Formats: sequence, C-alpha cells, structure tokens
Amino acid sequence: MRLLPKRDGQPAYVRSKINTNMINYKTYRFSKPAFLLYFLLFFAAGGAVGLVFYMNLFMRNGVATLATHISNAVVFVVFGLLSVRLFMPIRRRSLFEKRSTKLNLQFRELLSSLSTSFSSGGNVYNSFCSASDEVAAQFGADSMIAQEAYVLVQGMDNGFTIVELLQDFAERSASDDIVSFVNVFETCYRTGGDMKAVIRNTYDMIGDKQTITEEIKTKLTSNKMQLNVMSVMPIVIVAFLRFSSSQFAETFASPQGVMLITAALALFAGAYLYGKKLVNVKG
Repeated sequence: MRLLPKRDGQPAYVRSKINTNMINYKTYRFSKPAFLLYFLLFFAAGGAVGLVFYMNLFMRNGVATLATHISNAVVFVVFGLLSVRLFMPIRRRSLFEKRSTKLNLQFRELLSSLSTSFSSGGNVYNSFCSASDEVAAQFGADSMIAQEAYVLVQGMDNGFTIVELLQDFAERSASDDIVSFVNVFETCYRTGGDMKAVIRNTYDMIGDKQTITEEIKTKLTSNKMQLNVMSVMPIVIVAFLRFSSSQFAETFASPQGVMLITAALALFAGAYLYGKKLVNVKG
C-alpha cells in the first residue's frame, strides 16, 4: 500500500504558443511550503487521533512498559501516514476544484469585456487587447485570466491566429465551458457568424450554470456541517472517556477493546467517505 499521495503524471506547467510557462489546469501541484505544511498538519492530526483510540497498549499492572512506548510511537506514525494518504488527495482535489471555479468566473468576466468591445464595433484583435487590459485591471496582472489574455494578445502579435491560441488555452483549461466556447468561436470565426451573439450566449450560459451550482452548494452547506460534526464527535467522546476514567482507558487497551474499536473505526471511516460522496457537488 502506498502511504504517500500518488502523482497523476501531469506536469504543473506547460509551454504556451509563445513559449512561456502556463498553468496546466488539468492537475494541481502543492508548492513545497504548502506540501510540507499540509503533510505536518495531517500527520500530527492523524497521529493524535490514533493515540486517542490505541494509546497505552501492553501496560502491565497499570504501568507503561517498553512495549507500550514503542506501540504508542508506531500508532502515531502509522495513523499519521494514513491520514496523509487519505486527506492530502482530498485537500488537493478541493484546491483543484476551487481553482477551476475561479478560472471559470474570471473567464466569464473576460467574455463580458469582449462582448462590450464587439458591441462597440471593435475587431477581434482590438477586442482581445481591450479585454486583456480590463481583466488585468480587475483581477491583477498576475491573475490566471490576465496571464491567459496576455498570451492571446502576444500570440496574435507573433503571427498566431486567435483560434490557435484559444484552442491551446482550452486544451489546458480542463473546463467544459471554455472548450465549448472555443469550439463555437472557431466555427463562427471561420464562417463569419455573429461573434457578439456567441460571446453573449456563452456568458449567459456560464452565469446560469454557476448560479445553479452555488444554489445547490448553499442548500448542502448544513448537510456538510452536520457531517463534519458527526465525524468529530466519536473522537471527542472516546477521548473524553479515555482521559476522564482510568477504568475506561484500561478497557480500551484490552484485546477485546482493541477489536471493538477497530471494528467501530472501520464503520466510521466507511460512513464518513460515503457521506463525503453524497454531499460533494462538482461545479
């Protein structure tokens, strides 16, 4: 069994058409400081929870033996690594989804700027230049969409067509909304269709989808809170019983107590994972 999270094989950055490093939105990589922080956090939390359930085994007449100290260390390390293995991918997936949602929100604002430019009679190049300046001012020059818009403009300056550049962006974006827009944009661009209508319709479609997703997430917020509380309560109860009564502590450390706790933890873990799947909503 692999204890550390497995990489998905995707590079964190890929080269754009103008040969600059751009985010590969198909994957998410922790920075080294963030990886170390989450590793230590999950390791310490998992080890502490492990000790709540399996602390002070092999005691003799109420006195800790060498085997007791060794078992405590082993429990802490094993549960710490298991916690890292379980929760690091969950955290990475959460950050991946948040970044994807943020990219879609910023892309929608880019479409809004493009729509305004096309409505005022601008051509494709001028509209993208204007939109690039607007999203840079709105979100900052280092924002995802500002960087992408900059590459689009620089790419056109270097002889690439807007279709080639948008296809490159869509390929990296891992966003159905962006891919759909680029496909329709390409057809409209080649056939001379109504660019303004295409952009406005895509803007409205993404907005409607985001509104529905947020409404669903809002309705599920209380369910997620209940799941988190129910997940923590067994740990709190066992910790209270263990540290408030030496008799309970001895019972938990007995062979029968270990077997019952192990069975209960298996049921608890299964219920938690199933509950997470029920309340998870992808944007």
